[in-house]
Amino acid sequence: MSWNIVRMHYGLSAPYDFRVAVPFLLGCLGAAASMLTAVAYFSIDELGFGSQRFWFLACVGLAFLVASLASRRSALSWLCIALASLELGLGIGSDLLARAGLGRSLMPPDVHLGKEVRFMYHPLLQIVPVPNFTSSKGRLVRHNSLGLRGAEPTPLQQGRTTLINVYGGSTTYDTRVPNGKTWPEQLERELGDGYLVLNFGVPGYSTVEHVIQTAFYSNKLGRSPACAVYYVGWNDIRSAHLPDLDNAYANYHLPDQRRNFLQRQGSEFSPLLSVLIPYLKSVVDTVPPPPRYALTPKSGTDPRLEAIFLANISSIVALNKGRGTKSIFIGQILNREKLKSDRVYGWLPLVRDKDVWPLQAHFNSLLQALALSIDAVYIDADVDSFSDADFADNGHFSEGGSLKFAKSIAGRIAQSCR
Repeated sequence: MSWNIVRMHYGLSAPYDFRVAVPFLLGCLGAAASMLTAVAYFSIDELGFGSQRFWFLACVGLAFLVASLASRRSALSWLCIALASLELGLGIGSDLLARAGLGRSLMPPDVHLGKEVRFMYHPLLQIVPVPNFTSSKGRLVRHNSLGLRGAEPTPLQQGRTTLINVYGGSTTYDTRVPNGKTWPEQLERELGDGYLVLNFGVPGYSTVEHVIQTAFYSNKLGRSPACAVYYVGWNDIRSAHLPDLDNAYANYHLPDQRRNFLQRQGSEFSPLLSVLIPYLKSVVDTVPPPPRYALTPKSGTDPRLEAIFLANISSIVALNKGRGTKSIFIGQILNREKLKSDRVYGWLPLVRDKDVWPLQAHFNSLLQALALSIDAVYIDADVDSFSDADFADNGHFSEGGSLKFAKSIAGRIAQSCR
């Protein structure tokens, strides 16, 4: 087939047929844009063969090519162009905004399908770590067969006389630190060969989840721990000033856990579905999404939240006492250098940045007073000894911060867990 015949077929030669030529050219431009996008991501090492992002860009490029080849079938061609343009535009646009600190990227991740599913649904806890997970990209994150972050306990380790369970949210899971350098692992090394530390930390977990973990899932090795350490506060105060707060945070925090950490089939691959699925779910799904509050942030404490928080701490201590486990609480420390603005960064929907640390410090004081009154141990991690360099953001430790934190609490924990 000669070039002249091709040009005539697609309306590119006299007499010009723009009804065919325009979708043909737009399809070609879209395919080129998809290819250039792939090259751009590859050049910054954010595109690997076979990843979700790779197949997304390949499918979008293919849709544009179909639009070009089928340009004489106007309806099909324009449908392909419209869908492919929406997908590519949402993906690129949201990713650029996310890199500027504005919103969440809808561009499919540069991970292989099914291999980066780090958390799975649980009917009581909403999310739990996937057992035997290992990250394929970025910092090393590994879950053992118990569904806990960290290495697999060896038979020799499991036979150690002093078992310590450590509970908390993402700062205990230590999201910004690779395996081998998380503070629970550093704590085990600081304590020495006579101890085994199990990391029960899960991103987002509050004292509500810790009550459930303590009541039903604390005996991962078939025995109760000698001590249970709780690094808590930040994920509880996220519920500050929420209207009609449920006793178990069930009207905001728990459903928001699913939204934040559970991958949805299909939506991770398609930016358009990522936008549409939440709206469709609100119509057809009997499980409602977490509410979005259009309220003015408040300063100061929240008496109702205080009561719930302290009741949860009391429940945890009572559960542990019945099993001969010593309860140890550590008040959360945050990066005060990153919490000085008047904005709301999102995790605490009704608390301004500048009000987060005063609220957390108040809850630490409440925690300390209660712990001492009910025969539990409270450890003050001394926020003044930590600087901006000890954190990777506004509250998660850097590698150096994790080591410093482990060293700062190891002595008291060893003394309390003899």
